[in-house]
Amino acid sequence: MDMKDKLNELAVKYNVTIEKITQQYGAEVKRLQDKGVAFNIEQTAFYAIMNSYRRQRAYAGKPKRETTTLYGFVTGDSGIWDKAEQVRREVKNYIEKYGLQAALEAQKIDGDNNILDQRQKIYGKDNPNYLKPLSPTLHVLERTLSGFFRKNGDTPYKYATLQTSDNLLARGWDDVKFYVPCQVTVIVKEEDNEFFTLSSSSSEENRSVFKGLKEDMDIKKIIDTTIGEHSVINKEGETVTIPSKWCKISEIEAKHEVTKDAWDRKIFVKGIVAWINTDRPTAIGSIKMGLMDPDNEEDLVVVEIPKQLRIDFGELSEVYVFGKTRRNKFRDQETHELVDGDVIIQATGIFVVTPIQDDATSTEEVEMPKIKGWID
Repeated sequence: MDMKDKLNELAVKYNVTIEKITQQYGAEVKRLQDKGVAFNIEQTAFYAIMNSYRRQRAYAGKPKRETTTLYGFVTGDSGIWDKAEQVRREVKNYIEKYGLQAALEAQKIDGDNNILDQRQKIYGKDNPNYLKPLSPTLHVLERTLSGFFRKNGDTPYKYATLQTSDNLLARGWDDVKFYVPCQVTVIVKEEDNEFFTLSSSSSEENRSVFKGLKEDMDIKKIIDTTIGEHSVINKEGETVTIPSKWCKISEIEAKHEVTKDAWDRKIFVKGIVAWINTDRPTAIGSIKMGLMDPDNEEDLVVVEIPKQLRIDFGELSEVYVFGKTRRNKFRDQETHELVDGDVIIQATGIFVVTPIQDDATSTEEVEMPKIKGWID
């Protein structure tokens, strides 16, 4: 069968015109020639066109995940996490600690000192590039935003976490505005009477880009109602009372012990800023502050504020903190071993109820190509 017959057969199989197939084939031949390919150009070009249509059919055959538009506002940001960079960092730390030869024997690097991909699985599936050289330009980005959202027509809002593994969205969400009414199209992974667990949509027509809304929202009232005790109507049409999710500062230690094994644990705390170290950031750019109970100054918890959250308040401000708990560690001066310390809060969002002063500080991320993550 000559090439003309092959192209005609491909056109019939995929229900396209022979003119379109021929044009695509010609363009692919030219592309290969421009790349300097010297052998089997015609056959390689044909395989490229055939594979392109195979992929289109395979993709079209997959059921699209249903998307939903939610309305509300963003309160928090986990920041960008680069899984590929984490692999590089862990291997470099291993080399610094044990040396190149040990890293080679442990299959951290190859004979040319290339860092090898240490990820055995990706999204639950076997990684075909496991223990192969990791491209120095590869970025595998993840980011999670949080906020209060509702479906169209629903009265109660729910606290929501929205996660993306799309590099473009992870960067584009740099533009997202906090505590500004908006809408966003998402995939609802889980929903109950209190929370949404969401993932982003990457399809061009339903990409999870936030769009600002020109409407009034009583942000504080929505937070107070959603986190405080309130009633909702469940899927069975029954009225259910949702208990308050606010945690007293004096009860944080006990709550952490109960929830510490939950990867998606959450905590919501009210308090007064007792102190804030804006002039002493940690090695990773976080700022620490002390949050005290407004009714008992002896009850205080340390809050870590990551660099992606803007600090536009000072001491004695009244704030709401959304985040997760972790137990701090410190090195014993006598044994030099790491031992357990107090439970602290890693903030994912802060709502300022009453700002007392404006010591606005924020850290800019590295400039990278990106899409618009917010549309006014």
